[in-house]
Amino acid sequence: MATLTIFDKAKKNIGLGKFVFGTDTMKIMLTDSAPNINTAEILSDVTEIAAGNGYSAGGATLASMTYTETGTNTSIWELTCASPVTFTASGGAIAQFRYLVLYDATQTTPLKPLLGLLDYGSEVNLASGQSFSLNIGANGLILVQ
Repeated sequence: MATLTIFDKAKKNIGLGKFVFGTDTMKIMLTDSAPNINTAEILSDVTEIAAGNGYSAGGATLASMTYTETGTNTSIWELTCASPVTFTASGGAIAQFRYLVLYDATQTTPLKPLLGLLDYGSEVNLASGQSFSLNIGANGLILVQ
């Protein structure tokens, strides 16, 4: 499983209340080029893989996002969603990717701010009929600790 790395600019945007978890549309997008974690702030700072064969431009929507305190340590905040996100290659291969980028598709100031990056450590290749799933339901993604 990949670890979530928060974009440096996202830390500022969280503090400014730019992400409205539970209301805004949060999405996961695929890329094979590592975004600069220190300087990337908005969606256009990331090079997305080509759409097609089961992958839609802009990625997939995360259903019913929640942002809550967890456990007995109240300094742990976790982002979860109601169901896994699955990318299934159909009619051909989905372009290879290594990174999944979490962003807010609703916000306009800044335009579509980036939140986090999941690095799988090597390229993921999906031939027609193969699937890749990301489940951030049960354990969630730790955003603040």
